[in-house]
Amino acid sequence: MAENHEPVFVYKNRGRLTPDQIIQRGLRLKYHCEENGYLQDGSLSMSVPMSQSGSELQWIMDYCRSHGISKILVDGLLDIGRTPDEVDRTAQILCTGFQVTHIVNTGIAGSLNAQLDIGDFVIS
Repeated sequence: MAENHEPVFVYKNRGRLTPDQIIQRGLRLKYHCEENGYLQDGSLSMSVPMSQSGSELQWIMDYCRSHGISKILVDGLLDIGRTPDEVDRTAQILCTGFQVTHIVNTGIAGSLNAQLDIGDFVIS
């Protein structure tokens, strides 16, 4: 592994995406890794969100645990689950299953908070 690069696992939900969208998603994830000093040390590309991946979710946790990876990178919350409840349940599994420290969402979101402007950076 390159010095000063933190290992990260990348999960890609390619369901309902066109070939061009899949390419754009891959580029966004690649650039995010480069900009933040992450080294992709494992990935899985499926046509379902992580919450629907079945035994692959356990495989992801086992892989990350055995490789010392504590961050999982996704392009958006729909990569984790189709509903807020699915996202929450899956995040809880990841957090308790192997003490993941971060789930990094490189996507964008909206807000109903009038104090936030377009381009504001929010950590939740």
